[in-house]
Amino acid sequence: MARARSRRRSRKARVLHVKARGGHRLSFRTRLALRLAVVAAALGLVGWASYLGLSRVGRFLFTENEQFALRRIEVETDGSLPPSLLRDFTGVAP
Repeated sequence: MARARSRRRSRKARVLHVKARGGHRLSFRTRLALRLAVVAAALGLVGWASYLGLSRVGRFLFTENEQFALRRIEVETDGSLPPSLLRDFTGVAP
């Protein structure tokens, strides 16, 4: 009497192959998530550095530039508000 052929070997090999690919798939997703996080962090850092750099350049060129400073302010009113009250509200020195 001959032994019947077992199918366990072929099924078992296939199951092990699927499990091996499952771990590969998980590591691919992990690497992808890590890459996306690094790219997002790099873009955020570049954006933040650009904002700081442009604000510093803007202050240097305009806000703190002596050529754009107001040297004389003339206050005129139609009589309803005194000039001293306008100076107090705006914080401008006489």
